[in-house]
Amino acid sequence: MKLSRIRFAFPWRITLILVLLLCLPLLGFWAWLRWEVPPLKRYYLIAYWHSSEHANQPDAKTQIRWLLETAPGRKRQWLFAPDVTEGSESELPLELSSFALEQGWKGIERTAVESVDSTEVEKLLREDFYDGESFRRLVNEPLLYGVAAWLIVAYLAFVMRGDIGYEWRQLRRAVTEPQWSSNYGRDWPENREGIVARIRLRIADWISEQKASFVVLGSST
Repeated sequence: MKLSRIRFAFPWRITLILVLLLCLPLLGFWAWLRWEVPPLKRYYLIAYWHSSEHANQPDAKTQIRWLLETAPGRKRQWLFAPDVTEGSESELPLELSSFALEQGWKGIERTAVESVDSTEVEKLLREDFYDGESFRRLVNEPLLYGVAAWLIVAYLAFVMRGDIGYEWRQLRRAVTEPQWSSNYGRDWPENREGIVARIRLRIADWISEQKASFVVLGSST
């Protein structure tokens, strides 16, 4: 059967290279985002990206929801880096820091969606939340991780080039040559009787060996 020939000729090494090619850069970006980017920068990252891409464009708007710290009887204020830490509060992936709690703040509130001029948003986020670092400079680190991951995959592909070429030829033969079958992948229906006979023969040999060993042990005792 053609399907079984393809199954036994499946290019596992090629698949591994493709999976690594896609997953390693994503894994590097996720690790950078999870462990290198502080929670408040992480929260505003999408708005920072959008405003940076559309800054200086006439009438360009960026949608954003600001984070405010709240307390009974006090006017709400914007949250800044010292006021938050990793955690979960009000369905947000951050919470008030011990510093903010000592200042008497009790909770975090998110404003309604606002459409603000992209140039203003980019400038505000860059100066007040990203320490003057542009978005492009900010993402240089995960981009380097991605390039390093691709280089690793390219090196693996180079080392495995012989096996990859062999797998590709096997797969092409399995698809294009109906009479071809892999040395390890002959069709099960066509070879079932022979395979079953070999299995039975091996089982019978094993049983005979076990009986012989028991006889030897019995005679020695």
